[in-house]
Amino acid sequence: MLTQMTIPFRSDLKKIKDEAIGRVEKNAHQEWLSAARTVVRDLARRQQYFTADDFWIEIDKLDVQTHDNRAFGAVMREMARERLVTSTGRYVKTQRARRHSSPIAVWRSNTYR
Repeated sequence: MLTQMTIPFRSDLKKIKDEAIGRVEKNAHQEWLSAARTVVRDLARRQQYFTADDFWIEIDKLDVQTHDNRAFGAVMREMARERLVTSTGRYVKTQRARRHSSPIAVWRSNTYR
């Protein structure tokens, strides 16, 4: 017997995504979140464009960790809301081996000089 799958409306999908990002941020280590915000601000000052790869290179130099790396999405959402960065709508393949060349967003700094 087949069961019918319910596909959520687009507005429901955004709500589900926002709730998930909120949960990840709430459960992230606060020290990591603070360091991550600093790293993104520094990248935005130094580079006109950057990706998650650039972020991970910098954050990995610090002695901070969080249990769920998806917290990076919460940090970028916050930085975008503060108009520090803007998504370019472009994607490149990650260079991080454990991500297997998956596409990552290219971000544009709004504070680069």
